[in-house]
Amino acid sequence: MKMTESFDLYLQFEQDTAVDTRTIKLKDVAKIYCTDAAISSKAGDLIIAKLGKDEKKKVMSSLDVIRTVLRQYPNAGITVLGENDFIISMKDNSKKSAIWEWCRTSLVCLIAFFGAAFSISTFNNDVDVPLVFDQILVSLKKPEELLTWLQVSYSLGIPIGVLVFYNHLSKKKMYNDPTPLEVEMRIYEQEENAAAILAEDRKEEKKS
Repeated sequence: MKMTESFDLYLQFEQDTAVDTRTIKLKDVAKIYCTDAAISSKAGDLIIAKLGKDEKKKVMSSLDVIRTVLRQYPNAGITVLGENDFIISMKDNSKKSAIWEWCRTSLVCLIAFFGAAFSISTFNNDVDVPLVFDQILVSLKKPEELLTWLQVSYSLGIPIGVLVFYNHLSKKKMYNDPTPLEVEMRIYEQEENAAAILAEDRKEEKKS
């Protein structure tokens, strides 16, 4: 049912939205605002895309969404906030083997542990940490008694420093700021999504 009276509709898209259905409605990928709550609800139920059986990702433009909305509401004044191009991703709801997840986690932990140990060893070798300890102790009385304390405090300081820097101890954070790892992951996701959108744009240009 098309409406004849004009109204303003605001749509906000995120760069990447995960969905669990292959029939995509507007409310699945956008935050919708209109002074008339009934219009917001009806607009949210508009089907804007359908994912194929084996399709896991789909790149869409806000222009495609606007065309769909205007077919139903030709008098709508649409304002797009956020991303102009966005990605729809299917959630992976498949059940994963607990044994496989445990093995994969263990493998990642082993790689991280031995990789970090090798990196620390090469760093210590590069800066000659034993020589640094000798220089610290050379002017002290009974340096042989303090050497062990220096080694122990240095060995404990490295893992404590890593935990503080990465702001993680098990599932709990020591403070609310995002960790450096989370920041890098978000940057990687944004760059990956931007590359996918650019690749889709180039495909469309070749078709035209």
